[in-house]
Amino acid sequence: MQPLFHHKIIVRKLKNGVTLLLEPLPYFSTVSLAFYNKLGSRDEAENETGYSHFTEHMLFKGNEKYSKDFLSLKFDEMGGYVNAYTSREEVCIYNTIPNYYLEDSIHLMEQMFNRSIFDDKELASEKSVILNELNSTLEDPQDKLWEDFFANLFPNCGLGRPIIGYESIIQDVTREKLITFYHKNFTANNLIISIAGNFNPDKITHLIENLTFRTNYDCSSNGKEIKITSEKFGFTKMQSEHVHVLSGSVIKQVSHELNMKANILSTLLGDSFSSRLFKKVRDELGLCYNISTQTDRLRNEIVFSIYFSVEQSKYNKTIKVVNEVICNLLEHGLKEGELEKIKKQNIGELLLTSDSPHRKMNSNIYYHLLTDNKINQQKTIEFIKNLSEEDIMSLAREFLDSNKMYTHVLYKKKVDMPTWTF
Repeated sequence: MQPLFHHKIIVRKLKNGVTLLLEPLPYFSTVSLAFYNKLGSRDEAENETGYSHFTEHMLFKGNEKYSKDFLSLKFDEMGGYVNAYTSREEVCIYNTIPNYYLEDSIHLMEQMFNRSIFDDKELASEKSVILNELNSTLEDPQDKLWEDFFANLFPNCGLGRPIIGYESIIQDVTREKLITFYHKNFTANNLIISIAGNFNPDKITHLIENLTFRTNYDCSSNGKEIKITSEKFGFTKMQSEHVHVLSGSVIKQVSHELNMKANILSTLLGDSFSSRLFKKVRDELGLCYNISTQTDRLRNEIVFSIYFSVEQSKYNKTIKVVNEVICNLLEHGLKEGELEKIKKQNIGELLLTSDSPHRKMNSNIYYHLLTDNKINQQKTIEFIKNLSEEDIMSLAREFLDSNKMYTHVLYKKKVDMPTWTF
């Protein structure tokens, strides 16, 4: 048997406008599929903030053919797992089921994506649910920190507005407004259907190409210029026993190669138990419980961030140590054998995307969107193996520049903003 990442991805652009990503994996007894809409909250007009997320909820509330109770019953009968999410970049419905239910699942999800009815009673009920969800988000210090960080990092644009929306806009939602948004945005030209698992690709292609989808070529993912803040600091006053700090910078470009380098840098600095910040700040000095780094790959940007939460009494000491760890990296580079260890770790994480149809389904969307199918997992592994220390250090110098960093702090009372010396 060949390694899983040797399997060929079939890419088909259908006459009805839908893009198919198909990966037959005959040794599985399951199949995973996603209806992936390439528009997210960043594409909303200001008066539509939260509409993508609200629409995602309404997709489960009944359509022209199936009631919400029928949808729930049928998905449960399949014994699989169906869910959805909204991000800044997309709205996605996904499902994993025994392979003999694939055609049934496609028919259900096509109705959800394409023919939801937005019943007034259901909309009113879901509005209440979403407002509760919104208020819960605002009560969580870490969630609130991230929301305010993005709002200030990307001011006056969809990328900085909250995915869940604003209370005033959600309260004002009507069926007419939301279904107009749905018909405009949830269209064939924005839709990728990704399927991985045990299925016949030609049979499934024939089934999907005979379905009718809306098209709207005036509304598609855009490359509008995004403004990055010139401010250095922001503060949110909120009841919290810990000081929460989030600091990051942006590179206004995106590529598969840059993303892989950023992942390596994050693993090195804070995104693993053996990373430099985690070992020094948490394990060695015990200054805090939570400290990490993260890369957020957006459509046209990559955000690299450092997060920690700490008791106020240890706040200044933690900032001092974070400065020391980053300065040490920038001044002295990598330790002997450090890069090879991190490469192995990242390759192992990549290989884990091959252990289930669900992960294959997701990774195929990633490769399609970011590399236009020119790069696959095997080529990615080769790229990682060939990375040099200078590849990582040049990116570290670009991201970890205190003059480019925006820092947001959340606490119950005003504190001094961090002074970064790197």
